[in-house]
Amino acid sequence: MIKQNLHAERCKLVKEVLDLGYQERLLLSQDYDFYEEAKEPGSIERCTSFFTQFIPYCRDQGVDSEILNQIINRNPANYYDIS
Repeated sequence: MIKQNLHAERCKLVKEVLDLGYQERLLLSQDYDFYEEAKEPGSIERCTSFFTQFIPYCRDQGVDSEILNQIINRNPANYYDIS
């Protein structure tokens, strides 16, 4: 339940940024220092949860797949000036 609430809170922020027209400037990441938690097997979700849980949650909440693709792929490439 806690994770679902975090997804809801963060997805709401993503949607607010999109509503303001900043989809070309939005960058998302999953930065988390989980060294201590990783000592216990099964205690945390690995970094793949961004792709396996959060992104599908955003899609389910109405964020367009093409916009998510832009945010995940094109925006970081543009930010880091990667052609």
